[in-house]
Amino acid sequence: MRKLFCVLLLVVMLSVGAVPALAANVDSAKRGTLFNLSGEITAISDTSISVKVMTGSAVVRSSLGKTLTIQLTGSTRFLRKIPGSTVTITLDDLEVGEKVSMQGSVASGVWTATRITADAKLIHW
Repeated sequence: MRKLFCVLLLVVMLSVGAVPALAANVDSAKRGTLFNLSGEITAISDTSISVKVMTGSAVVRSSLGKTLTIQLTGSTRFLRKIPGSTVTITLDDLEVGEKVSMQGSVASGVWTATRITADAKLIHW
């Protein structure tokens, strides 16, 4: 009886630890692969920004020198780096030709920005 109790306790403990780990993988698949990039804005619309990629994380490297269209959502944050601070801006404050850095995710070939920062130092990954 005691062996059975120990085995059941072990199974319950392993199950409790496995469920959050499996849920994290589902979240990751939904969110896609995270990316960072820096580049120059080539076009702006209400729903997307096109950027000529200058530098970026590993997932972006095959697009260096190319233009990517990055989708915007209601939760995309827009920022501007100023000396000693970073301030919140809007999409309307961005201009074609401006240098930006972006963070976001790519899933099923769709690039989506979570944050766009204008006037940031162009980071080389």
